[in-house]
Amino acid sequence: MRRLPLMIAVLVTALCALAGILYLRSRPRGVEIVCMAVDGHEIGLGLKDGTAVEISLQDGSFREERRIAHCSGDGMNALSYTSAHELVCSGEKLRTVSRGGALRDLPIPSSLSGGAFGSAAEFRGGLAVITATENILMIDASGGIEKQIGAHTALYGDVKASRDGKFLAASGHTPHVWSLDLLEEREFAHSDYTYGPVAFSDSRLYMGNQDGCVYEWSVGDWKAWPRICMESGTISQVSLSPDGTELAMAGREVVLLSTDTAKLGGRIPRDARGGLGFLDNSKVLTSTGSRVEMWECAAGVCTPKAAINVRP
Repeated sequence: MRRLPLMIAVLVTALCALAGILYLRSRPRGVEIVCMAVDGHEIGLGLKDGTAVEISLQDGSFREERRIAHCSGDGMNALSYTSAHELVCSGEKLRTVSRGGALRDLPIPSSLSGGAFGSAAEFRGGLAVITATENILMIDASGGIEKQIGAHTALYGDVKASRDGKFLAASGHTPHVWSLDLLEEREFAHSDYTYGPVAFSDSRLYMGNQDGCVYEWSVGDWKAWPRICMESGTISQVSLSPDGTELAMAGREVVLLSTDTAKLGGRIPRDARGGLGFLDNSKVLTSTGSRVEMWECAAGVCTPKAAINVRP
């Protein structure tokens, strides 16, 4: 009888992992994820079948540069760039792709991954990766497992490092923040809804929530600020301009707000479920279905400037 609580806990964890995998695979076909290199010169697109596509913006037009088939196995859950311009593909497999096209497998035992990988962030010279076990794996530069953090996150949660690399934040059922040495951990208040996309400015941490609001904390002392709410349902994406002055939030539409005054900086009539990001302080990238668009936002008005339809 003493083993019954342990068996129940294992069963609940397995069911949560399965639910996360089914949720991710049930999303609409097309572009699943949009990510950008730090310098904004490279744009990565993750497709539902696990293919990664890189596009570039040249002379005002998008151009497809290359495709990496089954970059993350059969299914794409997350895609990101490292500072060395490597693509990190997360799905059934966890793989990196160098700028020159070399594909590297990171062989993580299924006992640790739960059979799937989610959001990944560069941290401590390696990677922090969410797994289907609702934990975070710390992977060193050689691909070895450095540590596993029990975070009660979710496969469809998000993990991001602060801009100075001193903190790591993860969303999911209960948001967490860790210091660089992983010795200091902060757990934020639990919500009745799940926290999703994460973004850091130099001074603030933002997390979108299924309740239609973006939650905000000061970096360092983690003081909570009034939440920012939209009347358009779940916040599926958040992104910050490179200078940190504009916050973009996606629900049924994309809304841009000043981080200093909360003044409206523009609206984009797209749900951006596939991705949202800034190419620079005025150019916003959105993805809905198979269409990726670039918008120029100035004086409260956003105008479409370029688009590409990405074939499956």
